[in-house]
Amino acid sequence: MTIQERLISLRRESGLSIRELSKLLNIPHSNYQRVEHKQPPCFSLLCRLSIFYGLTLSGLLKDVKPTI
Repeated sequence: MTIQERLISLRRESGLSIRELSKLLNIPHSNYQRVEHKQPPCFSLLCRLSIFYGLTLSGLLKDVKPTI
């Protein structure tokens, strides 16, 4: 699973749209949309997402295959 697939899965499990999640995280929806579709997330966003979903960083990245 890619990080993008993991983030999409978590967002959908929470029943949120990209716009709704972006609003809750206080970031532009276009920025978050790029993260889910083509651009890897920055560390600070991963930290915010782990807190939002109530996960550790390792829990957030569980089953994510590294890409180089």
